[in-house]
Amino acid sequence: MNIAFVFPEVYDVARYGKRRKEFPPFGVLYLATIVSQQKGMNVQVFSVESKDTALDLTTFDVVAFCIPSSVTYHVIEGVRYNSTYMDGALLIAGGVHVNFFPAITLRDLAVHAVGVGNSDETILELIAQKDTRQFQDIKGICFDDKGRAVRTPNRPLKSSLDHLPAIPNRSLLPDQDIVSRRLAGTDLKMVHVMFSQGCPFVCNFCAAAQRKLLYRSGAHIVRELEHLACLWDRRIRCGGR
Repeated sequence: MNIAFVFPEVYDVARYGKRRKEFPPFGVLYLATIVSQQKGMNVQVFSVESKDTALDLTTFDVVAFCIPSSVTYHVIEGVRYNSTYMDGALLIAGGVHVNFFPAITLRDLAVHAVGVGNSDETILELIAQKDTRQFQDIKGICFDDKGRAVRTPNRPLKSSLDHLPAIPNRSLLPDQDIVSRRLAGTDLKMVHVMFSQGCPFVCNFCAAAQRKLLYRSGAHIVRELEHLACLWDRRIRCGGR
């Protein structure tokens, strides 16, 4: 089964004129890694901008639209209606914007279902129901039932993030979305990692939907850091930059 993940490029608002990219799309990266680890699943990730929203998605059984910000909503909306799809393809969506407006997103994008909250388990259950379209027992979604938006109960949060892959497959994303130069006053290259999720504060200008803080264990983090250090050492020995 072929699965496509489509996400919009996001640029740092504080330096938008310089088109400096925001942090890597960790949500896309982890979900794509989880799906790719399943037997028989072939995953491809598409990074899009507003000037290039027409994609040929006719070889994909499932298309997942990722909306990290309301600022980029129009980009995904453009992709949804300017692209071509396989007959019978399952169309789903998720992300920060969807968490706040699940029913509206479901209607606007005319997809079969949207995920609300963490979707690392949800996406596998949705894919499993590609042919039946029986979504009523899947927690944490809003789905279309003959033109009616149906919201299912929220999926309970895990106690930590150790259920996620310790080593996300960064090769699924283009290099420019993984390696960046964000340290002020330097030209150093850096790679981001995700150690925690959520925010306990209630700032009214922020789109953080999850107040409970979740962490990865020390051992889980060390596995990724050792992996990255090994990759870097290999690049240096092989003459890479």
